[in-house]
Amino acid sequence: MPLSNPVFAELLLLASFTHWHDESSVIAGAALVSDYSSTNPYGITSYQPSNAVGDSFSFDIFVEAGTYDVTFLGHAYTNRGLASISVNGTLQYSDLDFYGFNTIVKLNRSIVIPVTGRNTITVTVVGKNSGSSAFYITLTKVWGIKV
Repeated sequence: MPLSNPVFAELLLLASFTHWHDESSVIAGAALVSDYSSTNPYGITSYQPSNAVGDSFSFDIFVEAGTYDVTFLGHAYTNRGLASISVNGTLQYSDLDFYGFNTIVKLNRSIVIPVTGRNTITVTVVGKNSGSSAFYITLTKVWGIKV
């Protein structure tokens, strides 16, 4: 009975979260592929090899409602795309740009978590930087802290 007890359920809700991208659920596009390399954060990044606008993935977090400072840790390169971020189906950003020159990138945004409990964060490829040759979104980890 511990999980059904409201006191225990309250204790389980956190004011922060961490998500490893290789555990994301693909919504549209190809299955995630992991790239193991010492140039990647933590030695790994994951991406969808279909490389197309509309590719998307999601993950669930269990946290308190409120505003969170969120960091998207990935690997920037000249073939990376732009992504949108939605929470429970509500668009929050459409300008996460992973274009760069072979560097580790930390993209920071504030997002609103509307309800206490389970929330779904969805990342969707929406385009690419004008200098980019493709649409890949390569991530390692996403984390957030309530502000």
